[in-house]
Amino acid sequence: MDTRTKGFNTKLVHAGIREDAYGSVVTPIYQTSTFAFRNAQQGANRFAGTEDGYIYTRIGNPTTAALEENVAQLENGFGATAMASGMGAVSTVYLALLNARGPRGQHRQRVRPQPRAHGEAYEPVRRRVHLRGHL
Repeated sequence: MDTRTKGFNTKLVHAGIREDAYGSVVTPIYQTSTFAFRNAQQGANRFAGTEDGYIYTRIGNPTTAALEENVAQLENGFGATAMASGMGAVSTVYLALLNARGPRGQHRQRVRPQPRAHGEAYEPVRRRVHLRGHL
């Protein structure tokens, strides 16, 4: 069901649900670490990124993909990325910003942690970064 034009409550229940081989009414929980390939070539293509499909649960999983699609539609967003923890999400944002370069690759962005935003985690990070001469 395409829920992009539906109301919030409909999106809450139906967004992100994909039809599966067994006709599940709700999104199944895939508790597997790895996924099978039809043959070695399909596996090689997926690892090379030339073919879509799941390889390893930490990289992607149908259950996680359904969650991401649901959140994106609930927020009227383009997409979403689910993380295993809050610190994983914070680290991902920081690493993305730290690797950002200017239009000609001449400079890197600096990220300065803010004590009000990070509470108890701020001070140890500040000390470590300060000791390395970055603050």
